[in-house]
Amino acid sequence: MATSSHQTTDATGATSTPTTGSTYTVIPHNHKAPCWDNYDLVKLIDGTEKARHRLCGKLFGSKGNSTLNRHHPKCESKQNPEFTQARIDETGRTWTYDQVLQREMQMKCIISRGWPYNTFDNAVTTRYIHRALQPRYQKVSRSTTRCDAGKGYMKAKRDIISGRILNERRSRLSPSSLEVCICYKDHLDAEERIQDVDSAEDSSSSNEEFSTNEEDSS
Repeated sequence: MATSSHQTTDATGATSTPTTGSTYTVIPHNHKAPCWDNYDLVKLIDGTEKARHRLCGKLFGSKGNSTLNRHHPKCESKQNPEFTQARIDETGRTWTYDQVLQREMQMKCIISRGWPYNTFDNAVTTRYIHRALQPRYQKVSRSTTRCDAGKGYMKAKRDIISGRILNERRSRLSPSSLEVCICYKDHLDAEERIQDVDSAEDSSSSNEEFSTNEEDSS
């Protein structure tokens, strides 16, 4: 198999050569983590296998993914001017990515919509977010989301006393997990001033109001 000089060309056409002078051979791999979309597995002339970043050509250990996950967003922001521009949030202020806020909002979204905990624990979804929305996004596992939901439930339990019970929907969740979701969704609805009103009741109320108006007119 032919070897290549350890040099890379970025999206702008500029070339960069890492400090090492080794040559490498790109070899196939079976890594399934999303971060490997941005790396090649290469074998150096001494037989060592490394992960080579496709943008800058730097070499990293191929046994773990933590370093690979951290390096790509930083390198991409330097290589692509688009990622260096200031981003504005809905209030007009400069927006910065906050992983803690991401976890909180993600958990609230799952609970309020009644989705399973593993909704975002998915390689395809993670790859979509990395490529189209936020390259620094860190996938949150189902166990972490379940833990966050439990903490949110305890906080909601301390903050309010609610006697309202939402209608139970069909769910594959365990009874204890379902109770957490129901109670926490109740709290989220109260925060957003959203009331679960049955469409039939809403329609009945409208009809009664319409009948009352007709009687007053007559």
